[in-house]
Amino acid sequence: AQAAFGLGYRWFVVNIRHLPLTPGDAGHDECNALLFPLSTEGRRVARRRCCGVDHLVYTCADLSDGADAIERLTGVRPAAGGSHPGVGTHN
Repeated sequence: AQAAFGLGYRWFVVNIRHLPLTPGDAGHDECNALLFPLSTEGRRVARRRCCGVDHLVYTCADLSDGADAIERLTGVRPAAGGSHPGVGTHN
């Protein structure tokens, strides 16, 4: 029984423990995706792990001009964000 536990724990450490965790679910979906990669959950997690844009930094002297430029370049109008007091930057 100890040998089986050791092998199971080793598998857990190698395959699950180091997976990136999704905030709020403690890695539940990643564990299910690893155990059942062809399931709906497994496919959803695989799509999420594909490359994607999380943040985009575009510097400009004027926020409105920068938003116009991003819209011209991407076809998407950026949403207005907040400012960073004391730093002189804003979103």
